[in-house]
Amino acid sequence: MVEKRLSDCVEIASLAALAGDVLSLSGVENPQIEAEILMAEALGTSRSGVFMRLREEPGQAARGRFIRFVERRAAREPLQYILGRQEFSGRMFKVNPATLVPRPETEILAREGADFLKGLDSPLAADIGTGSGCIAVTLALEAPGAFVYAVDMSGAALQTAAANAEQNGAAGSVEFLEGDMLRPLSDRGLGGRLALVISNPPYIPTDDMQGLQPEVLFEPKTALDGGPDGLDAIRRLIREAPAYLKPGGRLMLEIGFGQAGAVREMINDAPGLGFEKIILDFAGIERIISAVKD
Repeated sequence: MVEKRLSDCVEIASLAALAGDVLSLSGVENPQIEAEILMAEALGTSRSGVFMRLREEPGQAARGRFIRFVERRAAREPLQYILGRQEFSGRMFKVNPATLVPRPETEILAREGADFLKGLDSPLAADIGTGSGCIAVTLALEAPGAFVYAVDMSGAALQTAAANAEQNGAAGSVEFLEGDMLRPLSDRGLGGRLALVISNPPYIPTDDMQGLQPEVLFEPKTALDGGPDGLDAIRRLIREAPAYLKPGGRLMLEIGFGQAGAVREMINDAPGLGFEKIILDFAGIERIISAVKD
């Protein structure tokens, strides 16, 4: 139905306008802006380039691409997956259904980690559940001299992360390891050697998963579902990270809404760790928690 309605449009202007209506009816926020972004992608130009060509007719190939893009977005597939990319801390990263879509909150986590590493001499860090590699690459580039081990259970995610490291000039400062949480680090003899363990772990309670925005349900469930209370992966990180941190090293975690109190208590009860600070996100939510290795 979407294809038929859009196929009736001749000019780029009418195509984009109707696509905006279609996306609006599908519940997409900012539907007209997204329609213009999708048109720009289909035409191989920018949004400003689209405005310069509103009275033109798109070629058949571009029209077909645009219609497919709109159909996917109307089904609430994330715009970032359709485009295949997302900006993070001023750099562009490839994304796909094997990886989470990087979010602004995670930029705060990456910045905190990089700021900590900057003051150290050739520090070693580990990014657990690296996904697209956005945290690991940001650490490597913004903390010169740092070396980052990026771990993920998904081989497909690691392929994307490695491509992102190469694309952004960080390939020589990041090693990608496939495996469960911190276990691959033991094979590298990293016990007691890391200055930083950092992670955006799954932290959504299982019962909350179906109530998420439709776009989020396209993202990998294993990177989102944190178990009955959302804290399964966080518990493991707090329990296992001290063995890999050097004295004075940091464990930095992104956490979910309302979890700060429980996570802080876990940290204070964990042998070898002490609570350091909590950082708010842009909405004033307690989003990042940092702990220090005794």
